Amino acid sequence: MNHTLVASFSFALLVVIALLVREVRFRRSLQKLLHRLLSFWRFDAHEPTSTPCRGDPADRSGDRL
Repeated sequence: MNHTLVASFSFALLVVIALLVREVRFRRSLQKLLHRLLSFWRFDAHEPTSTPCRGDPADRSGDRL
């Protein structure tokens, strides 16, 4: 009886440790992904945008018939 109880508690402890390790790895991978996304977004935010001038009639192709 005692051996079964110790074996089941040992197995439960092993499962809990394995789940915690997986959770930590998952959290770290999500942090890396978030860091990459934020650095990509911040890099794009500093680049100037090239939008055509609204007053230039040569850039407006929708007005021509």
